[in-house]
Amino acid sequence: MIETRMTILRAVPGHGASSTADLEERLTSFAESPLDAVDFLETYWSELVAEHPLVLRSHIMSLPEQYWGKNPSLLIALASTNRFCHPANPFAAITYIDAADRAMSKSGTVSPDLMIVSLIERATAYRAIGRLDESLELATRVISELNAATMPVTRRMALEALALAQRGICLMFRGELEAARRDLSHALRLGEGSGSRALDVEVLGCLALLTYFSGAPAVPGDYVALARAASEGTSIMRTVSGAPALVTSFLLALDEGRVDEAEAAVDELRRVSPGSEYDPLTSLAIGLLYGGLNVHLDELDELEHMQIALREWQSAPLLQQLHDAHRSNALISIGEFSVARETIGRLTADEHHAMCPGRYEARLAFAVGDYDAVLRIAAACHALGDGHSPRSLVFVDILAAAAHHCLGDLTTARAGFDRALMRAARTGWRRHFIEIPHDRLRRMLDETRSRHLSEDARQVVEELSETLRPDNSVESLPPLSPRERLVLQQIIAGQTRQQISSRLMVSPNTVKAQVRSIYRKLGVVTRHEAVHRARKFGLTA
Repeated sequence: MIETRMTILRAVPGHGASSTADLEERLTSFAESPLDAVDFLETYWSELVAEHPLVLRSHIMSLPEQYWGKNPSLLIALASTNRFCHPANPFAAITYIDAADRAMSKSGTVSPDLMIVSLIERATAYRAIGRLDESLELATRVISELNAATMPVTRRMALEALALAQRGICLMFRGELEAARRDLSHALRLGEGSGSRALDVEVLGCLALLTYFSGAPAVPGDYVALARAASEGTSIMRTVSGAPALVTSFLLALDEGRVDEAEAAVDELRRVSPGSEYDPLTSLAIGLLYGGLNVHLDELDELEHMQIALREWQSAPLLQQLHDAHRSNALISIGEFSVARETIGRLTADEHHAMCPGRYEARLAFAVGDYDAVLRIAAACHALGDGHSPRSLVFVDILAAAAHHCLGDLTTARAGFDRALMRAARTGWRRHFIEIPHDRLRRMLDETRSRHLSEDARQVVEELSETLRPDNSVESLPPLSPRERLVLQQIIAGQTRQQISSRLMVSPNTVKAQVRSIYRKLGVVTRHEAVHRARKFGLTA
């Protein structure tokens, strides 16, 4: 038996490398001896869960319930591994934890270690369903209790890293970004060498997210790269632990104009986040993709999904502010100015003005032709100096340059626009320019050709110009598939999506995807524009 255990230990983090297949084979050796399997899993589950959660879960569940149904260690292991299922079910995790707590209350010999792990897993499950206040309270309680606990120093450090990660992620969702950064950075240092690469990947991903939301230009990408490096050789990036890094990577791709790359990552993003606290952020990110594709009704649909998910959440101002900000932007794009103004009125600036209401106020003012208001808003943003996030400030600067251009102050307009181009060359940001009406942006880009720009700034001009090339003939449009042409005829005939779905005998989601593709290929945002463009290019037959 000792020899068998030493063989299997090579699959445990810290005891030698092994593949998932090796671990499966070695655990199968316990098939004829369930008591030995329970003994091993009860002893080493906390190490196995770090890199082999689904293998661990499978082998626990393969045992008759009499062996694990009242075993606190294995119940907590099931709660912990539940997070890595597809989709995750945090309510089931809470049920396992409740059962573990009942089992521990009947035993007089439960270790403080296991009781603390139970609190951490409960905090994780509460966080996943948006009960942030309770999760935060539990994580803080664990940190306090660890100070008085008697256990090996290395174990205390590993548990404190878990608790700090819990608290940091909760603080991030609450919008307390600086406090979240401190906790997550501390968790990363304490957890170093603990064997929990899944924790490292999730913490690095959350640091990427919060630095993105605070408006730092380069740091988010660095954290994403570190998360990918930490997950190398594992499937962690394809689990919920990889979700925050994947969301950040997706947002960065959109900012840098790599729309095709983001579009290709949609399925992966949807696969890792269901049932987790990152699901609302996935809806936000995909909504922004649709916005970048000028399919704003689909963008609003994704934002509605995000809002529905947030209805059950406690104290999540960051997510609510993100929802309201981007919903107002989508509403401006489709001309719903009064509703957009009402939504902007609910926004409040964060400490770094990364979520700057002025950005959305300026876009609305520009859309209604109040260019003087755009300039007043830009001046107020600049008055904050270094206290204003550069990521949101550049949106305002580009709108201000366009406002000067509309007012005929071409010297100021060109100076401001050139600065924005140089910043885009340094940071890779491209999405910021699309908030200018395309005809105005095209004129401003064309005017740069007679000015001296750096080679990098000139490259930005060429990239933006390429995305705005005029469509003067049907040959310049991406070809519509036969099915898309059929759907387009239904749109021209005035049919709703539901009516198209019934008539063509396909699901509403299929129609939705086809309409989105048609709008993108035609370069339009609304049904009216699609019909107009179809008639212009002779696509009505």
